[in-house]
Amino acid sequence: MSDHRPALSRRTLIAGAAGLAGAASSAALRGASPAATAATVPASVTDPLRTFDFTGVRLLPSRWRSQQDQVADDYLHVPTDDYLHGFRVRAGLPAPGRELGGWYSDDVFHDFGQIVSGLARLHAGSGRPELAAKVAELVEGFVECIEPDGYFFYTRHPNSVHYVYEKVLCGLLDAWLYCEVDAALPALHTVTDWAVDPAHLGRVREHGGGWEGEWYTLSENLYRAHLATGDPRYLEFGRVWEYRSLWDRFFAGENIFQTPDGQPVGHYHAYSHVNSLAGLGAGHRVTGDPYYLTALRNAYDVLRGTHLWSTGGYGPFEQLLPDAAARAATLQPWHNHFETLCGSWAALKVSKYLVTATGQARYGDWAEQMLYNGVGATIPMAADGRVQYYSAYSPRGGRKVLVSPWSCCTGTRPQGVADYTDQVFLHAERRLMVNLFLPARLEWPTGDGRIVARVVTDFPASSRVRLELDEVPDVGLTLGFRAPGWLSRPPRLLVDGAWRPARPDADGWIAVTRRWHPGDRLELDLPMELETTPVLPDRPAPVAVTYGPVSVAYAAGRNPARDLGVDQLVRRSQRAAGPDLAWRVSGTSVTARPFFAYGEDELYYLHLDPDAGLYVRLDGQWGSLSFISVTSFAGDTASCEFDGTGLRWVWVEGESNGIADVEVDGSILRAVDLYGPPGSALRTTEITGLAPGRHHVRLICSGRHNPASGGISINVVDVEAIPPA
Repeated sequence: MSDHRPALSRRTLIAGAAGLAGAASSAALRGASPAATAATVPASVTDPLRTFDFTGVRLLPSRWRSQQDQVADDYLHVPTDDYLHGFRVRAGLPAPGRELGGWYSDDVFHDFGQIVSGLARLHAGSGRPELAAKVAELVEGFVECIEPDGYFFYTRHPNSVHYVYEKVLCGLLDAWLYCEVDAALPALHTVTDWAVDPAHLGRVREHGGGWEGEWYTLSENLYRAHLATGDPRYLEFGRVWEYRSLWDRFFAGENIFQTPDGQPVGHYHAYSHVNSLAGLGAGHRVTGDPYYLTALRNAYDVLRGTHLWSTGGYGPFEQLLPDAAARAATLQPWHNHFETLCGSWAALKVSKYLVTATGQARYGDWAEQMLYNGVGATIPMAADGRVQYYSAYSPRGGRKVLVSPWSCCTGTRPQGVADYTDQVFLHAERRLMVNLFLPARLEWPTGDGRIVARVVTDFPASSRVRLELDEVPDVGLTLGFRAPGWLSRPPRLLVDGAWRPARPDADGWIAVTRRWHPGDRLELDLPMELETTPVLPDRPAPVAVTYGPVSVAYAAGRNPARDLGVDQLVRRSQRAAGPDLAWRVSGTSVTARPFFAYGEDELYYLHLDPDAGLYVRLDGQWGSLSFISVTSFAGDTASCEFDGTGLRWVWVEGESNGIADVEVDGSILRAVDLYGPPGSALRTTEITGLAPGRHHVRLICSGRHNPASGGISINVVDVEAIPPA
């Protein structure tokens, strides 16, 4: 990394000169200075509102700032040689360090590029020099491993070349933009030289579900690269990967679960197809073509109207399903209701593209939900790279657990938490809006003079959000806040020491225009109450509980709605004393907290349903195949408690299945052979004749198997209690 630091960062220069086609070629740009590069780029689309792209914005102490610091530390603590080990082995270079394991070593959806991007953005939002130094080390070591023809993957057997190229593109671009890593730009051109060759990535342009290598996500970062460099080749290559067969259906308001030739689409891979929508946002930013913005707005409305849980999460079993009823059916019985870290990253981007491109406040609501119920609600990463891949929303109960070392979600984790900083403030000429209600400080050098402002709040524990001005020029300015869609009553605004009704403008902002002075304050009160929302409007349960943008979960040893019913449970929830958000259910030992407040392995009930089935706890290395939970590790267990005289275990037979031991109340009562011929037939095992009362069952992967079987796997579809006759 160069020791020279220009007075303005690359991103500041580029923000004032975003590019269209016709700029200098990539060959001319290799080695160009930031100022020279930006000077070749003509002005592009000007959005009604813009973020500060991290410049001058810092989060102040809060839960969310602490999460950012912890995430940065987690990735800093991994030795650079470990991140680079496989690249160096593949390139035939000395390779100190060790394999990280998991998806990283297996070269499955390799997340090196995402990690570089996330660390670069965390540096941009915090100013921590050690983050910039780490990014430089990673990029410079990676560049040494790029082969003469541009081949850059971790091994010779990457599982998804489109995916990995797009993530490396993003990482190199962010390293150049946010950390001034000079080696990143020529490397970006080199790996793109490799990718442009049709023999390497092909030209997939099909419509349909699945994930298909996620080729359809490439356009966003190619357009970002064009905006940053002015190189028309990135614009041209981005157009190759536009997902028009899906985007056209959003643009026209047509059913996306039917292909253009009339064939049904059973599902879409959720995260990647939402992530593909960021290509619409970037396409609009590059061209100004209303097609992109219309398609993106329509897609947003479809997602929020049909596919989102009350948390803002989406995609049970990583699938977008055709209708709300299909989605609701996935709540019973299992755990994989939102691919949390990757899914949050996609939603944060879609929200940001829309709120800036339209100037409308309503699009900030989704980013807010991801802050409190998505990435912001996840538990810390383990040292071996395991993260909270999924969130469990079942009315049977859920826990936050760590799985899948160095998965795709390990990569999007730092990107998502970094983005909080970039979405607090939005601005236009003589206009400053607070989008996310986080404690933060802004230094903004305007043409009229410097503005220094702070957001002071302990929201959502308090309903008050205050914007304080430390420095401000003596000109007319518009200051204000997003009017969120979850308000329980009309908000109030405190101006000049007096409260008054807060009336949102046509775009949904609560704003005041006047000449401001240092020391002035603008305060907003945002009323919140516990509210219930049924998953399906024509069914009384399951029901989600929210408090403003915050999803609320109940803590109890068993389903709390079974004893009290949903209405009584919520009606008797009283705010507990103290600075934190918490409730106690009067007359019981049941409590409630925000979903984000639950730690690892704590049992919670996020949806309420008095008729929900048994909660089944999975311990070990279980995975999921749609509605089936499966493990192939001896000693792993599925356990639950139930009241009754027996149990019914539903499972699927298979060629690689082994033998499970069924333990009830500490004694093994039966060994069940799950082996069977091809066909995945559904089977049921019943244990009966138990004494009436409460029992504890464990289904244990024994490690034994039928001689005809090719493995020891066991699986669980459901476990049901058999009541007394």
